[in-house]
Amino acid sequence: MAIGRVGGGGVGGKSTDAGSKWLKRERRDKGWMTSRSRSNQNIMQAGNKLGIFLFANVVKNLIANYLVGSNKLTMKAVCVGSGSEGLQNQQVCDAILSLVPAEKVVMKSFTVVYIGTATYDLPGPKHNQTKLLEAAGGAIVPLCVTEKGAEQRDYDYMKALITEQADIIVISGGNTLFAMDVWRRIRLDELLRVAKESNETVLCGGSAGFICWFTGGHSDSWDTETYKDYMLAEAAKADNDTNKDEASGAPKDESEKKNWRYLRVGCLGFLDGLACAHYDRIQSNGVLRAKDFDAMMLRHSGERGFGLDHWAAFVVNGENYTILSVEGKPGSVLEDGSFSEDREGKPGMWVMNVNDQNEVERSLVDFSGGKLSDLLKSDFTVKEDEGCESCRAENPSE
Repeated sequence: MAIGRVGGGGVGGKSTDAGSKWLKRERRDKGWMTSRSRSNQNIMQAGNKLGIFLFANVVKNLIANYLVGSNKLTMKAVCVGSGSEGLQNQQVCDAILSLVPAEKVVMKSFTVVYIGTATYDLPGPKHNQTKLLEAAGGAIVPLCVTEKGAEQRDYDYMKALITEQADIIVISGGNTLFAMDVWRRIRLDELLRVAKESNETVLCGGSAGFICWFTGGHSDSWDTETYKDYMLAEAAKADNDTNKDEASGAPKDESEKKNWRYLRVGCLGFLDGLACAHYDRIQSNGVLRAKDFDAMMLRHSGERGFGLDHWAAFVVNGENYTILSVEGKPGSVLEDGSFSEDREGKPGMWVMNVNDQNEVERSLVDFSGGKLSDLLKSDFTVKEDEGCESCRAENPSE
């Protein structure tokens, strides 16, 4: 009996050529399948890596665009060197309305939120600083938050009013330090920033309503005529002049001079720099604000300050600004562009820098304006005046 060969043939001596070919083909196919699987796996891994890379770059770009947008220096604002006097001027009112959507002005369907904290929510300053806007068709909504138990301090109420309803926000002139302390305590400062960053709400005001938007301000908050008790008592008098500005006037002679000094007050920080309202005026302490502002700047290195005359306005539309000079009113800008201490020129705005020789350099801000980013100094900080604590004790906000 023949014995079959293993490998060369089949059992019983029968030839296994076909089986051998099948085995070789199976081995070959398995090798091909393994190679293809590895290739597919490599492709999938490469695809995953590419997808992760692309996704990471999309996220990176989105974050970068968000950061650029959030840091973009842009807002809508009309800020005057004076409070009640400035906001009772038609030129100023027209400038405010020019930043509101035209259809709302035409249809008289815009809302004005008035924040009178700096004048303790008194009706007189409110009337003065909103009456032209009301005559133009605006609905005036006061936000009264001066008193500790005021119902309108409710955060949700303030949020809805400031961030959803307001087309224009008017900040009263008056005591800046008092107002800032109240706003920070009730988080109104946060909501005002939201309104600013919307670039839709027009932020307005005069005097305190000008300097509050900057990092800090040259403030008359230590003038007792801006204190709550004094202003409430004056408002109660039958012969009270309700049309006068919140800032005190110059003394008639030396005997009338009041003993107080200007303070360096920290503000909202929407605009980098130190701001001075009524720059061309003398108040009841007998000191020209322009001179005192120079002295304040020299006490700190790296300062940049902005002085706005009583009858001038700083108008901001998006990334750009212009200076409004109220016609027929006195100011510090002479025809040759130099500064007049005696107000023999027209109203304007000045920018000041402290140079390496510790001198204040004053330059006229071009009336035609320019870019906000070119005007302001970035990363500006303000060290609050030591006198602020004494002022708080004399005129407490709580």
